[in-house]
Amino acid sequence: MNYCKECGHSLKENARFCAECGTEVSKPQPTGVPPQQEHSQSTQPHRKTRKPWTKKQKLAALVTGLTILLLVIGYQAGAALTDKDRLIEKFNEAIKDQDNQKVADMLTSSDSALSISEDTVKPMVSYFNENEDYHEFVIDSLKNQSEILEQNEDNYDNPHLFSLKKDGKTAFLFDNYNIVIKPFYFNVGTNLPETTIYLEGEKVATTDSESLEQEIGPVLPGTYELKTTFENDFVTLENHREIELIDLSDQNLYTEVYLEAGDVYLNTDYDHLASKVSYYVNDEVVESDEDGARFGPISMDGSATAHAVLEFPWGEIETEQIEIDDDSINLPVDSLFSESVKNDIMNAVHTYAQDWANAYQELDHSQFSNVSDELLEVLSEDIAQMKDANMKWVGTYKSSLFDLDSFDLEYNDETYTAIVETSLHYNSATVSADDEEVKKENKEYEREYELTYDESNNAWVVNDYYSLFWGYSAENEKELNPAEE
Repeated sequence: MNYCKECGHSLKENARFCAECGTEVSKPQPTGVPPQQEHSQSTQPHRKTRKPWTKKQKLAALVTGLTILLLVIGYQAGAALTDKDRLIEKFNEAIKDQDNQKVADMLTSSDSALSISEDTVKPMVSYFNENEDYHEFVIDSLKNQSEILEQNEDNYDNPHLFSLKKDGKTAFLFDNYNIVIKPFYFNVGTNLPETTIYLEGEKVATTDSESLEQEIGPVLPGTYELKTTFENDFVTLENHREIELIDLSDQNLYTEVYLEAGDVYLNTDYDHLASKVSYYVNDEVVESDEDGARFGPISMDGSATAHAVLEFPWGEIETEQIEIDDDSINLPVDSLFSESVKNDIMNAVHTYAQDWANAYQELDHSQFSNVSDELLEVLSEDIAQMKDANMKWVGTYKSSLFDLDSFDLEYNDETYTAIVETSLHYNSATVSADDEEVKKENKEYEREYELTYDESNNAWVVNDYYSLFWGYSAENEKELNPAEE
């Protein structure tokens, strides 16, 4: 059996062409050919004539080869560029270089509300560089995730803050990987409505009367400065707190940034006596009622002050200015009477003492110029009894002493009554109207006088008096003599 010299396929007898590859085979030698000639023919194989390549063919072959080479190089480059380990290394380097823009470009999140930018990654990058252990922990975690993905465990449970996840393919050839970050949400509580909350200097929320707690987020991991502020007509308040969000356990963290402030109650011991009381904080009037003033919020660190002005028919009394350092403050009143009003009261008693001497000397009640109708009636009856008893009073009014610390005020039946302790001095005697020679003696009358305020005449009138059973004793006193009327 003969075989094709080109492809080795078996040939049929007398076949001129190979049924397999179509190559022409040698013709069979005719009978009688000399052996030498037969040998010569059998030892010279048949050669197929090939045309040389044209320039076009050569160019096409070159382009094809280069294309294949570029595809191979491109594939290798694409595989390298999309390699998850390369991504982790680039992320690591960007953090070390504090290249915030590169870090932002390599992060993604399933939370569409999260802003990932050069500015928003600053707290995170700063935390990484200030806490090398945490930095290494995150990179090691990503590398471990890469090994798991290498084992084609695409659907493994990934509870990490920074997750390495496959996200389809690039150019339909290469696996694409992303570093996916879980953002934080947290809650901030305050103690005052209308408090503004700032995160890294940017306003993010405002509390109201219905909710003193606000949810903040989403934000990237890192350390953040929280600030709360409150401002009204009386005070500006501010407080700061740092919050650290670096672990999944920090999710939905609650933190309080309270302001040192609250409502304050102001009053005086004489609100029930004054016809009107006005309360002031930092010299600004605040609302009040008959029980005092309750207002706020305001700082209780002593930076603000309060005082009150009490109004009476005869004038105003201003309390001391007190620093606000408690939630309840009683504003002290040195005296319900100004020096001018005290002088008016003392002069009224002084005038009465002189009138008394004149009235009893003359036995004429019309000499009284500043007594109430009730007291005038009592004095008139006393003078009438002296007349009936044929008695007379002989003497002179010498002086009056006033205890300046004894002034007090009462308010009953819509009438103001001032009280003062005195010691009146006379040189006198009460004798029979028939006595011609009278021996006078110095006499002291220690009394508590009550004077009511006559609003129609804007004057104090003597209404009553009582003997001081405990006696008159004063460390702070003033003396008036008849010449000082």
